[in-house]
Amino acid sequence: MTFFSRRLRVSDMNYGNHLGIIEVQHILHDVRVEFFESKDVSENNFGGEDCRLVATETGVRMSKESSIGDVLSIKLTVADVRKVRFKVDYEIFKVNGEERILIGKAWVQLALLKNNKLTELPSFNWL
Repeated sequence: MTFFSRRLRVSDMNYGNHLGIIEVQHILHDVRVEFFESKDVSENNFGGEDCRLVATETGVRMSKESSIGDVLSIKLTVADVRKVRFKVDYEIFKVNGEERILIGKAWVQLALLKNNKLTELPSFNWL
């Protein structure tokens, strides 16, 4: 499990001036890219030439609102690793001083493609 921190910007807000589902997915994608970079891989070169990760399923469930300037703490956990796919789970917290308030959960199922065909995941010690 890994934690990331992000302050909400104007561009993270939807037309109703609150954090919406699409904006959450964009933030989580940024977090996932940063996580992979910390492991010296990327979604476009995941364990070999022409090997790329694609999202096959995704879900977001928000229970509380956030607004501009709020600081989010996002817990990322790699889970349910299979032969050609794995799941990334997220817990989204709003940071209020020393307190973390759970405001949402999300997940994305990722599959590995090589030349547009499903292929086996490489063996990383963190996967």
